[in-house]
Amino acid sequence: MIKFFIKIIKNIFTTFVRACDYIISGRKEFSITTDGFDEDKYPFINNLNIGKKLLSITNEYISDRYSIVVINPVVLELVKSREKDFLNFTWKEENLGKYHSQKMINEKYHMIYIMSGLPIKRFKAIIAHELMHAFLYEQKIFTDDQPCREAMARWIEYKILKDLHSKKDIEHILKIKSLKHGSGFKEILKIEKKARKKPLVRFLIENKEEALNLQKAINNLSK
Repeated sequence: MIKFFIKIIKNIFTTFVRACDYIISGRKEFSITTDGFDEDKYPFINNLNIGKKLLSITNEYISDRYSIVVINPVVLELVKSREKDFLNFTWKEENLGKYHSQKMINEKYHMIYIMSGLPIKRFKAIIAHELMHAFLYEQKIFTDDQPCREAMARWIEYKILKDLHSKKDIEHILKIKSLKHGSGFKEILKIEKKARKKPLVRFLIENKEEALNLQKAINNLSK
């Protein structure tokens, strides 16, 4: 029991320090240049600074390509495999990241935890997944509907893997059956066709009825 509380205190302290560093220095990891970044040198992501660079790259990419714009600061933390029970979270193949909304003084920020050691393509896809959670939180979309939130997050993960031509990882998430792990993203792929050239998130924000229909379709999968 004592070890458990020590671990919790350690995790809280780490989060606090990361948040202070981020808030004091401004949007530090969004300002890091990615020009000339050689992804072939980093097949597996074990270094936090490299993780921050990939966060910056992925954040910019989903903003430009998919209109998923996260306004508040994002703090990244890598979790080593020996910490698999981190924050009482079960690290399964379906869950390689974790998202928390945080607040320090009067400023809100997003805390993202990613499993250390992931291949670079998988890492970027999981980053996009967690950034979608941050976006939905800020936009107050599907606030009380976990299956829909996870479906949206899994949808952008799928899109990133497709953009990266990661066939093996695509096949893996297509086999996910649990709604709480995002299997409902297949319904989003259907409604995405209605959006045509308009980014899906804009389409859903501007068309409340379509968003409601999507919500119903995803939740009907559990019946």
